[in-house]
Amino acid sequence: MFAEHENQAFLAQLKALVVLNESLKRQELQFKASCKEQLEDLQVSVHFLLRLVGCTVLYTALYCTVHCTVAAVILPASNLI
Repeated sequence: MFAEHENQAFLAQLKALVVLNESLKRQELQFKASCKEQLEDLQVSVHFLLRLVGCTVLYTALYCTVHCTVAAVILPASNLI
């Protein structure tokens, strides 16, 4: 009888963890989508601002599970071939 109750408690805890895991996966996907959207918006802004000051930008987007990072290297237009 005690083992049955213990198994039910374990199963309930396991189900709760599965639900939590699924929720965290959805949140991660939403976070990544939000980062991508923000990165694209920032890239557009950078292009616009650099055109205003007469420069060209070379940039690479670096993604990981938690962070979205943009590394930017600004080159004066006179240095381009």
